[in-house]
Amino acid sequence: TSKLFNRIRNIQIRILPEKTLLAVEVAKYDQKVVLEGLHNCLAHQDYTKNSRIIVTEYLDRLTMQNAGSFFEGDPMDYIYGEKTPSRYRNTMLVQAMTKLNMIDSMGYGIHDMFIKQAERGFPLQDYTETQDSVTVTIYGHIIDEAYSSMLLRKTNLKPDEIICLDRIQKGLELPADAEDALRELRKAHLVEGRRPHIRISQDVEQVVSNLREQSQKQKKDGYVLAMGAQAEQRAQAEQRAQAEQGAQAGSTSMSFGILNHLLNGSKSKKELASLLNVKSGTGNYKRTIQLLLKLKLIEPTKIKNRNPNQTYRITEQGKKHLTERMQ
Repeated sequence: TSKLFNRIRNIQIRILPEKTLLAVEVAKYDQKVVLEGLHNCLAHQDYTKNSRIIVTEYLDRLTMQNAGSFFEGDPMDYIYGEKTPSRYRNTMLVQAMTKLNMIDSMGYGIHDMFIKQAERGFPLQDYTETQDSVTVTIYGHIIDEAYSSMLLRKTNLKPDEIICLDRIQKGLELPADAEDALRELRKAHLVEGRRPHIRISQDVEQVVSNLREQSQKQKKDGYVLAMGAQAEQRAQAEQRAQAEQGAQAGSTSMSFGILNHLLNGSKSKKELASLLNVKSGTGNYKRTIQLLLKLKLIEPTKIKNRNPNQTYRITEQGKKHLTERMQ
């Protein structure tokens, strides 16, 4: 069963608890919930039908189907953790799985799944029962953020109140005996409306919406600050690189010769190349000229840089740099 769980795409998803601006990352599926559901299928399968246990992974949920109906009672009997089964379909198998700590023999497995999903703010598991099979659906996504926010904030909700909220968010019909739970939820301003049009309170939804907007703004502001910091870091890196290039340029014989010859007056590229006894078209010579221009150690005398009669002169910064290198 652990190998099967590891094959499920159990990514991290984000939920936004009320009164917080930072989203909380939780696993899409809780391992204990999934394994409890799978172990229940193994323990309560009707093996006389020679059927497989079918586990299906959808984009937003898992379903697990085993052959045979509920052997004693129905799923809702076990939600509250108050019922212990008096007999099992596969007694010896259940005893063996209990000794291996795979299941709980007291009937608390469904109750534990219920509590775990509620603590995580996720929809409760659903059970679909037919004469031939039982299917449990475990949800791996948030249906209604207002519902999740309430579960994460109001930890004192009673089980029947959580069940009502869960069925409201899923658009399912409420149990006939849910009036007491609905009365408490209305008093707490968590739900509004009357049967069959009961919904999560707009006040709760507005709080969640405001929190979502604040979170998005915070993320945007954080992104802008991060980009500003990155830009500043890039500028500092460029300054360091230029300083290193300047040191390198001032230390090479070609750049030193160019600066030294320009002390006697402005000259063209061809004139400088002739004085240095190099060809004006060589890559190294061109790169040295461009580097000296970039570092503002020399500058063109004419506005248009592509002027065929362009000449270059040494700048005050170039003179200072040359003097420092000669000392």
